[in-house]
Amino acid sequence: DDLVTGVQTCALPICQFESSYPEIPDAQTLRDEVAPLGVTRLERQTNEGYWWWEPQRSMVGLGGWFSLSSAHFLPNVPEDHKCRRMHGHRFRILVETELVDEPVSPSSLARFHNQVRGLLNPFQRCLLNEVEGLSNPTAENLAALLFHRARDMDIHPEAIGVWETSYSGCAYRGDGQYQAYKDFELECALQRDCDYEGRSLKL
Repeated sequence: DDLVTGVQTCALPICQFESSYPEIPDAQTLRDEVAPLGVTRLERQTNEGYWWWEPQRSMVGLGGWFSLSSAHFLPNVPEDHKCRRMHGHRFRILVETELVDEPVSPSSLARFHNQVRGLLNPFQRCLLNEVEGLSNPTAENLAALLFHRARDMDIHPEAIGVWETSYSGCAYRGDGQYQAYKDFELECALQRDCDYEGRSLKL
């Protein structure tokens, strides 16, 4: 409760700005208020995507979710594995830029989105196995290839994530650093006094 109250108190003045794109000094005003609460990251959603702060450093980055509709197969899995056969995904692609000490504006978000669309266009509606450098198009390899191509296009990625499904994905952060994401659901029983309840837990 203290955390929620503290964040709401210091963020409310910024959220009430007429502009959806506060500049760095506004983010800096949050630093001293939010950092003692243990908050390491704040996000602000917009129609074009979102921008995010690291309050301790008073720096800001851009981010957004994009879709990629393609086919692939995984040639290195066992013969009887379902992913050995050609199949398709509507991938969800997360792109976040490196943090910068500069103002965020509508034009910077629009430029970011145009750049990412240009990055993803060669991968749309194709067989990913035929893309150069992607003969084994796992989520990990696709994320890494997108990351390196994004650098070549001056997008300056902090991380690029690839989700094949709503519960399974992988993000690449450069220098061989990957993060895997997997959701699991547990069906549990909870006893309170003489009563039992069913609960679904997501991990």
